[in-house]
Order: sequence, then structure tokens, then C-alpha cells
Amino acid sequence: MELKMGNVDSTTVKKMMRRQRNLINHDSSFLKNQVHTLAIFG
Repeated sequence: MELKMGNVDSTTVKKMMRRQRNLINHDSSFLKNQVHTLAIFG
């Protein structure tokens, strides 16, 4: 699935990206734990 940028205005995209970055920053320790767990069981 690809984003059609023509249908979405840039401010919406920026908001989405900012929200995603905030989520990534917020969950970074959680994600590290998940990766560690996956590394053990993988």
C-alpha cells in the first residue's frame, strides 16, 4: 500500500509524521525491550 501524496495535504502528512515520531520517542525503551525479547526467541 502506497501513500498518494496528491490526495493528502502536506500539513496532514507533517502532523502524522510528528505524531509517529513522538510515539517512537515515547516507546523507544519499550521497543528496545521488544527487540531484545525477539532476539532471544528468534
